[in-house]
Amino acid sequence: MHAPKPKSETALTLPSSRRRAGCFRRAFSLVEVLIAVAILGIFAAAAIPYFSSNVPQQMQMAADNLANDLVYARGLAVANNSSYRFTFNLASSNTTYVLQHSGTNPALNKLPPSPFHTFNAGRTQQTADLTKQPMLYCTVVIVAVQKSPAAPSRVTDLEFGPLGNTTRPEVTLIWLGSRATGTRMFIPITVNPITGIVDVGEVQEALPLGVSP
Repeated sequence: MHAPKPKSETALTLPSSRRRAGCFRRAFSLVEVLIAVAILGIFAAAAIPYFSSNVPQQMQMAADNLANDLVYARGLAVANNSSYRFTFNLASSNTTYVLQHSGTNPALNKLPPSPFHTFNAGRTQQTADLTKQPMLYCTVVIVAVQKSPAAPSRVTDLEFGPLGNTTRPEVTLIWLGSRATGTRMFIPITVNPITGIVDVGEVQEALPLGVSP
């Protein structure tokens, strides 16, 4: 009888098929790592503009977020055949605005949940705060809410009706502003009264018409 081979010798004589399988497993793991790195690179490239300290880009992002809230409320009004109103807290705070159902059906008073907003106890009021928006690193405030941009007068609310229109017949203009760089900058959000379509304008340094310096 032959004496059993030492363990080290046995390890050296493993079948080539097992050695090849081990190699393939290591190569596959490397491919997985490369794919993960590539995906992370894509996400990082997409996120760079949002982490930028560039104030105009930050203001554009804040305006886009507010515009998305307006579009969301308009969608609720159309989907539920009812009315939803925003109230802008310009007196006590110029960074918050509140959404609530303003129609006649009480079953719609409770609003859908949202991870980026706060709610009152009964979830009948949804509050958004510009200072608490994710990835926003400069101070952006609501400078003014106006109707009739050609001859602007101040308002504090905006309501969407069941057809997607606004219940006020005039164009509504919402101005956001920032002086994070020392120079005041503004960006407008326009809401068409007939269609309810929301449009975000360009950042500007000129003082908006009807806005006090």
